[in-house]
Amino acid sequence: MTGTTNDSRSARAGLFFGGDQVAKHPPGGEAYGHLDARDPVTGERKWTIHFKYPPIGSVLSTAGDLVFHGDLEGVVRAYDGDSGAELWHFRTGSGHRGGPISYSVNGKQYIAVLTGSGAIAGPLMDQAGIKPNRNYNALYVYALP
Repeated sequence: MTGTTNDSRSARAGLFFGGDQVAKHPPGGEAYGHLDARDPVTGERKWTIHFKYPPIGSVLSTAGDLVFHGDLEGVVRAYDGDSGAELWHFRTGSGHRGGPISYSVNGKQYIAVLTGSGAIAGPLMDQAGIKPNRNYNALYVYALP
């Protein structure tokens, strides 16, 4: 093996999911997404928010009964935890796949949200024909009143 630079036994670096990943719309319709709020004791659905694209980012709920979520179209929203009514939104310009976090400094509460669909989710969304803006990654921080 001396001088060999192409050893077929060596592992190639890269991401592997255990098979091929193909994103596509379901038979007879287009992919969509939703966010459901459920009563933690009974499991009863309290409210539902529908999205044009399936959400891949996580959701944050606060002790102050607020729910935060960023979507693939680049909008982060705050909802009322009881009713699901949208209380606030901000267009970040790039899709969300991460999760918002909450933290406090000197008694002031903040919500931090990362944007950017990333190198893994972006190509899968392209395969499915989902075309949200995913031009850049950024961190947005919002202060709660």
